[in-house]
Amino acid sequence: MSKAFLSGSSADCSLNLNRIGRDGRLMLRFARRGTRTDLVRSGFTLPLQVLAPLAMEDGSSYLSLLNPTGGILGGDRLSTEIVLEPGAHACLTTPSATRVYRTDDLPAMQETVVRVGEGATLEYFPDHLIPHPGSALHQSLRLEMATGSRVFYWEAMACGRVAREERWQFREVVSNIEALVHDKPVWLSRTRMAPAVLSPERLGIAEAYAYSGSLAVFADGFSQWPQWMTEMQRILEDYPDVNGGVSRLAGDAGLVRLLAGSAIVLNHLCTLLWTASRALVLNLPAFESRKY
Repeated sequence: MSKAFLSGSSADCSLNLNRIGRDGRLMLRFARRGTRTDLVRSGFTLPLQVLAPLAMEDGSSYLSLLNPTGGILGGDRLSTEIVLEPGAHACLTTPSATRVYRTDDLPAMQETVVRVGEGATLEYFPDHLIPHPGSALHQSLRLEMATGSRVFYWEAMACGRVAREERWQFREVVSNIEALVHDKPVWLSRTRMAPAVLSPERLGIAEAYAYSGSLAVFADGFSQWPQWMTEMQRILEDYPDVNGGVSRLAGDAGLVRLLAGSAIVLNHLCTLLWTASRALVLNLPAFESRKY
């Protein structure tokens, strides 16, 4: 691995300088040190970057992932690797929604691999995705979890720039998620949205809703799944203008999916579901997000 990558670099690292788009890499490694978690190794090449980590009162390390170029462009190839050593606890988020811009040719590519060690905990709550008209994004996530690990993962997107009445005008969004515990798959999710091929506003898909979100909770050895499902459903039922449901995944895992009419409701529900899951699974209070 290059010295420039280890220290962080703004250099254009595309292998082919004639190709449209840039190659960005991000690598993070967290380790438990006594009662706290430290970021023991990090490196990036733009357009991926991280802010300095914050040590939280519960012993976790809080880190914000960002793209200082303002969004993802066609031809970009972004690769992220996150490793939590045994017993580590990290909370990752983004400072704002991620914008995907128009492309006339290649889609943007975004690949994330997360490895969570024995007894480690990852809370990963990026803000929602906003695909602009004509944009195309192919993204993937692979979660590899060890014995006794915990992962909370939130994924959300808008139908476009709603305030500009740009609904479902993007070209394509493809999302592949693979989650494994002890090398056994517990969740495989394959989604392709191409509005020109199949309108998401059809009955039984997104209909009139403008935002979608999913919370996946993986907790090896956790036994209170009926209580967790009941609490998640109760939260959703408090919002009659939200369409959502809760299901149990294979092994010790659960999933919440929802459709909302506004970003305000989407983000508020994310906080409520996260807080309730934190209390039940981790026996911890609400996380104090420090984005502003």
